[in-house]
Amino acid sequence: MKLYADYQETVMISSSEKSIVKDMRLASLEVLQKTARDVFEEKTLVSNLDNNGRVIHINGGGPEGETDIVKVDEEDLVLGRVIGRGAFCVVTECSFLNPLGMDKTKMVTTTKCGSFRYYLGNIRRAPSRGNSKIDSNGASSSNGSASATTSVSSTTHKKNSLHGKKHSVRYVMKHLSSDLKRLDKLNFLKGTVDLAMEARFLGSLDHENIICLKGESSTDAFSDGYFIVLEKLNETLGKRVKRWMDMDRQCKGITGVFTGSKRKAQRLQTERMIAARDLVRGMEYLHDQKIVFRDLKPDNIGFNYEGILKLFDFGLAKELREDERVKDDLYKMTGCTGSIRYMSPENIGGKPYNLKTDVYSWSMIMWNILALEPPFALYTEQMIIDRVCSRGYRPKIFSSWSQRMSLIISQSWSPTIEDRPTFSEIAVQLQEEMKHLAPEDPEISPTESKE
Repeated sequence: MKLYADYQETVMISSSEKSIVKDMRLASLEVLQKTARDVFEEKTLVSNLDNNGRVIHINGGGPEGETDIVKVDEEDLVLGRVIGRGAFCVVTECSFLNPLGMDKTKMVTTTKCGSFRYYLGNIRRAPSRGNSKIDSNGASSSNGSASATTSVSSTTHKKNSLHGKKHSVRYVMKHLSSDLKRLDKLNFLKGTVDLAMEARFLGSLDHENIICLKGESSTDAFSDGYFIVLEKLNETLGKRVKRWMDMDRQCKGITGVFTGSKRKAQRLQTERMIAARDLVRGMEYLHDQKIVFRDLKPDNIGFNYEGILKLFDFGLAKELREDERVKDDLYKMTGCTGSIRYMSPENIGGKPYNLKTDVYSWSMIMWNILALEPPFALYTEQMIIDRVCSRGYRPKIFSSWSQRMSLIISQSWSPTIEDRPTFSEIAVQLQEEMKHLAPEDPEISPTESKE
């Protein structure tokens, strides 16, 4: 059953399609899951992902004995705290009940994300990484007091087994909220497709700066109880920017004079540029695969326990399809997709766009990293639409920023799509900027930007 070209356009559908939406609200769980499968298959009908990197078999397919990620049963997992809830999904800390005794045929191969065999064998021996508050992967953080309200059940002894060990837990389980089935069937449909799409993307991608898919449920992606297991991220970029802002204040004024402010300020600037460089590397890799992220924002960028930057939450990511190309290398895709503060004018306006919608989003994030405050912090959504999209307003470029960074940011948020640089071009400029800032820093080397 085909719903419409892109199921996310629920607010801009015709009267005939509204009747379909009404039918969906009355549909049974089985009908919703079948429809989700149909939408997923339509969205992946033309795809090159299966030939890139690791391949995830959504329905357990593939040659016997050949699987690139671990298949996990519910009883294999030890669940901990719920650390985040999004519009569709719940994110829960997890470990493996018997990692050393798992079926070896389930183990994944070593990739740039690291050997899964190593992680499984060392999860309980991991050293503490400090006392920072743990954020979720793809959902807003919570105080952790709530338990997982999901079809994936967990017993009290399983939850308690992770109590007090939050710093050694390196995985999270992401699954649909059970509330959706009862309260919001349309979002249940959308969330089911989103989770399946995210698993498919992450199972096919392999890059240091993209969150690692560590496992998936042994059940079908369109059946009850489906979940994916991801590496855990300890902090989002949004939280880190706030920490950088506090550090920046400490480097200024009379206090900074007595605390080595000059060296700390230089180190802070280098740390921010390393994060910016790693973000660009991850995006460059995605664009090389012809994937547009469409929801690039600080809350979808995190850092793992080793401090490595990771892109996560691929629910809105999309492969470019030739049958959606309209003209001038532009594609007809769903408009107003993502977070409006970081959204390109063409995306906001529902016009055709391409990979460079992500470049615009990056420019706003880069401004955030340098200015240590969100762009258009006091703007309402309507003000962003009226002033940024229609009248071309942009954040202020500060005179203290280098000419190179000022230029690359202003080019990246150009209203003219073709004037924006590619991430490959941005990567070259960032590397030059970092060499200029700290030529003796061992963390900054003139290595190639592509992995």
